[in-house]
Amino acid sequence: MAKLTNHQQALLAFFATGATVEICTSIGRCLGCCAFPSGKPDGFSKTILNALLIRSLLSEHEHTVYGLRWSVLAINERGIELNKLSEVDHEAS
Repeated sequence: MAKLTNHQQALLAFFATGATVEICTSIGRCLGCCAFPSGKPDGFSKTILNALLIRSLLSEHEHTVYGLRWSVLAINERGIELNKLSEVDHEAS
């Protein structure tokens, strides 16, 4: 697996704390809006989030609030393992 950028590692570390990000997936004005139940991470961008999703480092489940569908993104086992490896790499250097 290719190494993650510093921004991707930072966002993965944010998820490793148990944080989640919710994205509206219903067609309409809220499409793509992000909610941060545990606070917005520094330097957050949807591009970085998408890179973690493409690498299958996050899990996704959906729920509905007032008729709007939201995807809740959280770290999965693969993401946890990669985060642990990147922490070890940082400590070794």
